[in-house]
Amino acid sequence: MCSSDLEGVADSLMTTYVARVRAPATVMPRIEALGGPASKLVALGDPSLVDRVLPEVQRLLEGRCEVLRSLPFHVDIVPPGITKATAIERLAPTLGIAGWDEIMAFGDADNDLTMLSRAAVGIAVGHATDAVRAVASEHVAPAGLGPAQILDRLL
Repeated sequence: MCSSDLEGVADSLMTTYVARVRAPATVMPRIEALGGPASKLVALGDPSLVDRVLPEVQRLLEGRCEVLRSLPFHVDIVPPGITKATAIERLAPTLGIAGWDEIMAFGDADNDLTMLSRAAVGIAVGHATDAVRAVASEHVAPAGLGPAQILDRLL
């Protein structure tokens, strides 16, 4: 694949990412070009490439960053301890929630693992990854009213 093809893939993936998160983003050709601190780095690539390099990136950054896959082509690199679970821990008291035994969480990707494993009820939705299915206490169908049906049943 020539570099112009890679640029096209990156642009397509970045367009999808920006539309999904509705946040400003700056494309950096290399991490060295960043030149300062960042609250989040997003690495985008072909899912087969992500499959191959993600374990090594996680190993290299272990203890220094959270490296979390949220889509087949999308990896977030954030400061240590920044996960959906830590966000819930900060938000819960402001909502009058005493702890994880009062929380039900839904997720489908590996960036949901800590949240799902700590929640009283962790629910794997849609086409959840194998790791998410393994930690979830409940599962819903990939299509239809799965989350609504499980809420009716559990509540």
